[in-house]
Amino acid sequence: MVTRLIDEWSAGENRFDQPGERSYVVTINNQVCAVAGLNIDPFMSDDAVGRVRRLYVSSALRRRGIGSAVMQRLVRDATGRFDRLHLRTRDANACAFYEAVGFTPVAGVEHCTHRRSLIG
Repeated sequence: MVTRLIDEWSAGENRFDQPGERSYVVTINNQVCAVAGLNIDPFMSDDAVGRVRRLYVSSALRRRGIGSAVMQRLVRDATGRFDRLHLRTRDANACAFYEAVGFTPVAGVEHCTHRRSLIG
C-alpha cells in the first residue's frame, strides 16, 4: 500500500493537492510509521465527498493509537470542507478499525464500503 502511494505521487497521479486534500506522515524517532491521505472522492460527481486513501500503520506499531490519531486529525481537517467521507476496504481488521472510529458500513456501492457524515 505504501509503495502504491509513493508510485502514485511520483507519477503525479495523486499529489493530494486539490482544495481540501492532504497527505499525512507520522514519524517516531525519525522513522515513518504511518501514512494516509485525504482526497476529493474521484468516484463521486460531488466534490463535497472526501475519500480516505492509503491509511497504513506499520504492523509493529499497530494498536497503539497511531491510526486513531491520524483519523482524528484527518476528520478534523475534512470537517467544513467535505460533507462526508468515503473509503473502501475488504480487510476485516480494517473494517473493524474504521467502524470503531465512526464509519458506517455501506452495502452495494462499488467504490465505497464505509462512510462517515461530517455534518452535525
